[in-house]
Amino acid sequence: MRKKLWMTFGPILVACGVFLFILFGPSAIFGSVSNKSIQNAATSMSENVVGGEALQRAAMDQNYMPIFGSSELSRIDPFHPSVMANKYATSYTPFLIGRPGTQSLYHYLDINMLSDKLKGKKSGLYFITAVVSTKGC
Repeated sequence: MRKKLWMTFGPILVACGVFLFILFGPSAIFGSVSNKSIQNAATSMSENVVGGEALQRAAMDQNYMPIFGSSELSRIDPFHPSVMANKYATSYTPFLIGRPGTQSLYHYLDINMLSDKLKGKKSGLYFITAVVSTKGC
């Protein structure tokens, strides 16, 4: 009788167990974000960083200051936030959020996502491209 019940319900139980592991297992096992990946992501401006909630939240828990921008962040010059932070030995490390073509709506959604992490912290910088302010564009 037991063997017959196991043969009937066993595969269903095993399938449910495998399904639950696939659903929740990876985040429980690999869910934490390493300091090295945060350090690499701080200046990468890749799509994974712009849309990566776990990475951004982990960075806000540490001493990173979010800097929201667009294509102007990809141009390294003497006034780039990372260069300025290194030059003046600031108490924070810039965490660049944005990439070329990123629009204000995307930043709005990103700021709302991080609102609980940004409360009581230094506000990030917001870069506006000069082309947006130019007459005739």
